[in-house]
Amino acid sequence: GYYWASGGNISSPERTIKLLDVFEERYAKDINELSAGAGFWWLNYLKGEAYYLLGSYAMAMKHLKRIHWRQIRLLSMIKALWIILMMK
Repeated sequence: GYYWASGGNISSPERTIKLLDVFEERYAKDINELSAGAGFWWLNYLKGEAYYLLGSYAMAMKHLKRIHWRQIRLLSMIKALWIILMMK
């Protein structure tokens, strides 16, 4: 596969947040049942990252603090911790 990072991309932090909001709304019942009300770690991680890229550090922290760190693979955890440290 290939990943193209150039002009004309349709991905953006704003779009990521919007799509995750739609996903959470559509599957709210399933998410709550499967995660015991805590949500999926990757939803919070992706939202935290998107808000960080937008410079909305309070919202980024809000989502990153919801993550149960035991659920994350090592690489993702290191990246999330780096984001948190960069916000201080």
